[in-house]
Amino acid sequence: MAFADRPATPATVRRHNARLVLGQVRDHGPRSRADLARDTGLVKAAISGIVADLIEAGLLAETGPAPAGGRGRPMTLLTLDGGPAVALGVEVNVDYLSAVAVTLGGEIVLRERVAVHSPSPEEARKAIAVIAEGLGRPLLGACVAVPGLVDPDTATVRHAPNLHWREVEVAGWLPGGLACDNDANLAVVAEHRRGAPADSAYLTGTVGIGAGLLVDGRVYRGGSGYAGEIGHMPIAGNDARCGCGRTGCWEAVVGLEALLRRIDPGVTGTYDEKVAALVSRAEAADPATLEALCDHGTWLGRGAAALTNLLNPSALILGGFFADLAPWFLDPLRAELDAHVLAADLAPCELRLSSLGVTAASLGAADLVLNRVFADPL
Repeated sequence: MAFADRPATPATVRRHNARLVLGQVRDHGPRSRADLARDTGLVKAAISGIVADLIEAGLLAETGPAPAGGRGRPMTLLTLDGGPAVALGVEVNVDYLSAVAVTLGGEIVLRERVAVHSPSPEEARKAIAVIAEGLGRPLLGACVAVPGLVDPDTATVRHAPNLHWREVEVAGWLPGGLACDNDANLAVVAEHRRGAPADSAYLTGTVGIGAGLLVDGRVYRGGSGYAGEIGHMPIAGNDARCGCGRTGCWEAVVGLEALLRRIDPGVTGTYDEKVAALVSRAEAADPATLEALCDHGTWLGRGAAALTNLLNPSALILGGFFADLAPWFLDPLRAELDAHVLAADLAPCELRLSSLGVTAASLGAADLVLNRVFADPL
């Protein structure tokens, strides 16, 4: 919610103050009305009215009184409520569909991943509808993550080459509406919510490679909203053919399918099965697998060095299968970063392995819904 270029009406001021109050409870846990007045700087009468609005909206609830610390009667505490309502986040990818449902208080009540194979928009729509209906809970909102160029303002997938989607409008897929954003953008939101620095770069590690870029705590989208398509940097040579139809893309040498083609083109199955097969070969110290992973680290490091030189992130986060296979390619990756990042000694970039796995984007999608609720609760 922005106030720029227009006067603040009593209604907009009340919404702004409601955001402050709800944020205090989210960030600090159960609070009394006196706590909220002290910490927000609002007068007690204003707090009483705002709390009443938030209780009526189903976002706050009164709990038992806090233990008395001395004189006076115990104070009634306020806590996040939301009732049974949840935020639903879904990622649609080439090999899987991942779903997460989160309550207003942050409890994950659904974490599900199903195998798919290049789902069409209609197949994805039906799958998301089934998940939403199966929750048996009202939705605070829903968001879908897609690997490709997305216009989040209209919830339209402009171009997702690995899914073969073009100009797909998803807003009407659910009765209450459906938001949409790029998978890497949402993954870096999830990482930041769980402790990653405010200036971070997240690399997806799935069939395709994208980057979620966080600058000062906000997703960097570029001039038209399509920043982060780093997988299509032309650094891999003319023999590397990419799923987008071009040659030389970075994704064509560091994506999961590229690694499988080098190690064993016969490996098939779900995303989890493919990654498990690679991990098993690496753990068995298969020479061909270890050599391929070493080269993988070198190629990954070259692209990561370019990204680091350009943005100077505080942290570079490896997601998806990158995190699973990192023990076998981190050394050559670090060597490339040391050799090609100009500020490597002056401003070291923390290399982090995502602990969220392939749920990062769907979790970030649910976080986006919750962020919108907290940003404008009334």
